[in-house]
Amino acid sequence: MFRDRIPVAVARIVEKLRSLQWEVLVACSLSERFAGLLTGNPALAYLWVSHCKERGYCQDGAIEVLGAQLVRGGETNQRQLLRHLNLRSTKGALRLLRKCHLPALRSDHVELLRTVLRDDRRMERLRHLPRLGTGILELARSTRILQSCSPAMLAEIAATPEELHRARTAARIESHLALLDELGMPLSRPFRSREDLHRQHRELTNGFHELRCQLESSVLPPPAP
Repeated sequence: MFRDRIPVAVARIVEKLRSLQWEVLVACSLSERFAGLLTGNPALAYLWVSHCKERGYCQDGAIEVLGAQLVRGGETNQRQLLRHLNLRSTKGALRLLRKCHLPALRSDHVELLRTVLRDDRRMERLRHLPRLGTGILELARSTRILQSCSPAMLAEIAATPEELHRARTAARIESHLALLDELGMPLSRPFRSREDLHRQHRELTNGFHELRCQLESSVLPPPAP
């Protein structure tokens, strides 16, 4: 259907998407402006399609309405488009979106990206990173988890291939902080690296198990009948 209407460069970008592929293809076929947006800032195009879908432009046989909406409202100025999406319309926001690792984006990241683009603290922590994969995006779900990472650790996670599509470090930090809360202990300092996190978590869990064993052994057995 779209073979003669979709440029190869656009098709390659669409292939990387994990969701909304059909909606993006239709938008490209109906709007050259959108195809240009997709090649210039894929994550912003992804947010735009999600925005249209949420408003019912992508449902059932009326999917063509999406293209009409893009033709009417698809500004070539990306900052104007950010304003239309009620997001921070700055060069920094556009740069951050361009850093998103497209194959890592999922539909549940849409609201997360909106949250990040509206939060100065999150923006500041992420702006120096070369790319944003699943591992980094999941860290950004919680300002507490994000603040627990040093800049060097964030850069390490961003550069780790396995963190592009998974979020093991974020899950480990969440578990570590939950255990600290259970013990009534604060985080002494931000984690310096993934290895530093693993070492601290290992020490904390070992200490927790030792404490639990001591408490269990100190409980006197019930008196004999």
